[in-house]
Amino acid sequence: MLPVYQRMQLSPVVLTCVAGLANGTMNIVPWGGPTARAAAALHVDASDIFVPMLPSLGIGMVVVLAFAWQLGRMERRRLEKAGALQWDRSGAVPDFLADAAVTGGSRRAGVEGTQAKRTTSGTTSQPLGASGDASTGDDAAEAGERELVGAEAGSGSESGSGKRASRLHVGSSVFKRDASRDAAEADYADGAGGSLTATALDPNRPRLRPKLLWFNLGLTLVIMVLLVMDQLPLPYLFMVGSAIALLVNFPKVGDQAKMLASHADAIIAVVSMVMAAAVLTGTGMVEAMSQWLVDVIPASWGPFMAVITGLISIPATFLMSNDAFYFGILPVLSETAAHYGIPAVDMARASITGQPVHLQSPLVPAILLLVSLAGVNLGDHHKKVLWRSLVVSLVMLAVGVLVGAIGFGAR
Repeated sequence: MLPVYQRMQLSPVVLTCVAGLANGTMNIVPWGGPTARAAAALHVDASDIFVPMLPSLGIGMVVVLAFAWQLGRMERRRLEKAGALQWDRSGAVPDFLADAAVTGGSRRAGVEGTQAKRTTSGTTSQPLGASGDASTGDDAAEAGERELVGAEAGSGSESGSGKRASRLHVGSSVFKRDASRDAAEADYADGAGGSLTATALDPNRPRLRPKLLWFNLGLTLVIMVLLVMDQLPLPYLFMVGSAIALLVNFPKVGDQAKMLASHADAIIAVVSMVMAAAVLTGTGMVEAMSQWLVDVIPASWGPFMAVITGLISIPATFLMSNDAFYFGILPVLSETAAHYGIPAVDMARASITGQPVHLQSPLVPAILLLVSLAGVNLGDHHKKVLWRSLVVSLVMLAVGVLVGAIGFGAR
């Protein structure tokens, strides 16, 4: 999707936001990590957790789609504001304006498939062949081009040069050039923007190894099979696989060093986050935090422990790893809730409603990979996604309570 966004000049932050929301909401499926962890920590079946939460998942995805629609509308308005030459109301590039904006050129607006039509309220556009007076459209186009040449030729800098002017006057409307469109058209002139693949990975990059395609495919399949078999520790498996891939694809030590350096930034960031998470899980801090939570919750709130757990899961899973929350805090909260007659499975269901927010955490390698590949700053991603993911989590929690999947205890 990234090449499509780049080709259409859409913000990549929208891509990471929508992807993060969708992935976080769908992360409660039984084969996902959070549900399996909650099931293992509280000794309940994963299907008993997930199936009653299907209405919450469905409504959550509806909210995600609504946010995607909203972001799309925001991008459309941004592009329209950036320049009328970028989009028209139908979503297509208005070529008649772009063609008419050639200073000193001999082309007239409307020749390439669109004409201007005068109305009582101003000037509109319609395709050639539609109802209306063609001569009227030509007159308007000629008038617009004359105004353009008259306005721009005064400086003498661009007259007759064939360059497009910064403004185009058509009737009573003034259209401004969009600098991003100029850049895109410059790419076309260089042969770099003619297709969606122009913004994808360079097919001629030097690190490609087409002769080793089948070897690399076989190595990947072997790694995947060993992952499923769970016969070797994951760190050893990936280290050995990476070493083999480097030795075969890049026999020279210098090339191997370059490949390692190209991935160093992402590796260091992820390793740093994992080490920070280890501080929570290996020092007794999680146990102390869970005990503190139990102590500060008033006894009168006991019957609402499931809902409280859902609310706690939102910031807790963002600030710590899933392992720390599900194996360190959730069992303590569930034990407290049991005194008020709240089943462990209800606590497990409530605990997974914070996943839309959790997946935006810098502790999650997937989100770091997403923003890195999209070239997006993590802070910019959080500005758009955090409050929206919070809304999705609260909606899922509320739906779970309404359908009875997350219940209340006895007073």
